Amino acid sequence: MHEAEVILVRASYAKKAVAKALPLFGARLDTLQLDRRTRNTSDLRSIVMHVLRKNTGLSLQEIGKIFKRDHSSVIHNVKKVEGLLNVDKGFSLTYYEIKEVLVDHLYYQLHHARR
Repeated sequence: MHEAEVILVRASYAKKAVAKALPLFGARLDTLQLDRRTRNTSDLRSIVMHVLRKNTGLSLQEIGKIFKRDHSSVIHNVKKVEGLLNVDKGFSLTYYEIKEVLVDHLYYQLHHARR
């Protein structure tokens, strides 16, 4: 697996990209900001945190702020996703589908957002 190109994007643009991408997966940002721990909600939040961490220049604190979490929650979720990617093929398929959509939205925000 090769390193992804890092997308340097403002936290506000990343938040907009996340908010626009999530409905495609049956979720909303305000739902992921809640303290729900159902498997679907938790996995989706973890995946989005991982994609943001690995594909943007955002800090742990900036990513955490998007989801109303602290930096240690982001670290935990990134490690959780990395572990699941190594052992769960179904999770990996879901991850890469979400990653593709989210990265597309990040690029859109980067190039088309009103500055």
